[in-house]
Amino acid sequence: MQLSRSHGLRLTQLLAALLCACADDDPTVAPAACGQTPCSAMCDALQTDCDILDDACRARVFAAVVCVRGTPGEPPEVRVITEDEYRSQLEENLLGDAGSAMDASSDVGADGGAALDASSDASADAGGAEPDPTTTWSDGLRLLRLLAPDTSVLEAAIDDRVTTTAGFYSGAERAITLIDRGAAQDSASARNLLAHEFVHALQDQQFGLEELRRSTGGTIDGSTAVRCLTEGEADHYADLASGLLEGFSVNPELIMISAKAALKFYRDRVALDENPYYGADRLVYPVGHAFVADAWLLDGNAGVQRLLGAPPVSTVQFIRGYGEFRDATIAPIQPLSCGDAQGPGDGYELYSSATLGAFQVFGLLTKAMVDDGIRPSEEAWRHASRWSQDRLALFSHESGEVAVSWRMRFVREEVAGQVADAFERRIADDWSDLRIRRRAAEIELLGSTDPELREAWQGTDPEACPSDQP
Repeated sequence: MQLSRSHGLRLTQLLAALLCACADDDPTVAPAACGQTPCSAMCDALQTDCDILDDACRARVFAAVVCVRGTPGEPPEVRVITEDEYRSQLEENLLGDAGSAMDASSDVGADGGAALDASSDASADAGGAEPDPTTTWSDGLRLLRLLAPDTSVLEAAIDDRVTTTAGFYSGAERAITLIDRGAAQDSASARNLLAHEFVHALQDQQFGLEELRRSTGGTIDGSTAVRCLTEGEADHYADLASGLLEGFSVNPELIMISAKAALKFYRDRVALDENPYYGADRLVYPVGHAFVADAWLLDGNAGVQRLLGAPPVSTVQFIRGYGEFRDATIAPIQPLSCGDAQGPGDGYELYSSATLGAFQVFGLLTKAMVDDGIRPSEEAWRHASRWSQDRLALFSHESGEVAVSWRMRFVREEVAGQVADAFERRIADDWSDLRIRRRAAEIELLGSTDPELREAWQGTDPEACPSDQP
């Protein structure tokens, strides 16, 4: 589980808002869940202030998770490593194999991030032009302002994980790893963390985390959508298990109030993050949590299980909410009107292409829409919720130069126009290495450090597009 804010803060909100529910299909039946649900016989035995480094404590936490989720399973192995050991492990796994490092997050739903999954969505064709594949992606993301200047995608990924990860579940090893930062492990926060990772273990045993990942088509957007679901479910049932362990009662109304407050907190953090590529990726926690909590409140545990059996395939479905997803009222995800952009000139080859999804569009919009220091994250979120499709095409030159095209489609021309206006203002101000093209409900950002090449580059070939956009 990655944490982009204090886990203690989240638990403070949690204990004030929820807590304690069990495996009912009608979880709102009464606030005093212990005593009125199938979990009631276990409640007194489970309430504890134990240390999660103790085997008996871990057994209690696992029993609480099984109870509230309503599905049986086997407790996984739990091990503990230091922060330095974790950093060394990441550096060995990521930096030690640059050729596959962009697809390093095999532990989907655990500590892995879709922000490392670029090549899993790619028609990668480096053609020998670029010795370090991560440099090409870093350069492209910097052109788009998704990475800060002089930031390496891998170095940023490692720093992000080391500072925000408290523990993770590995599907490959079927084990939980906790990061020991020298603090006691006997707090409600520590037990909530362990409960979160136990949910991932149960997800893996029941559905297969890698199978869930493959079910969404292999794009970055699809991978992020899977993580919204797995992290959201893990957060939700970890909170309910914490309530059971702490002896609190559930308040359905406050569940959603807390979830919405957390979502606003995270959105505002993205607007302030110098690397929105990673800031936007961490939205999987609050967005997924709100979505799953809504499913649980409306349809109980059975509704959550149905989601895991047939998961949403795009982050925009999570942004729009469970109600629209369940009732099939979300506007369909539309294809772009043409194929990938053509390269900007001789010597440039398509290195990779990817569908990033609505979260990354939101991340960029938080930078583009700044006005006198005010960051309108709510307006950026509304625009992102009208995302319909995107495609990033990254081109590399034998000299090491990079050019990038990012095409985005929105559900209405009006929204595309508003987004294009925001980009045009920033380009005129200080985003001089970008230019923008718009066609009906689609816009295309073209980026290059070479001004002559940038101005001459036509991007998507107009001759390849139909005369009337569908």
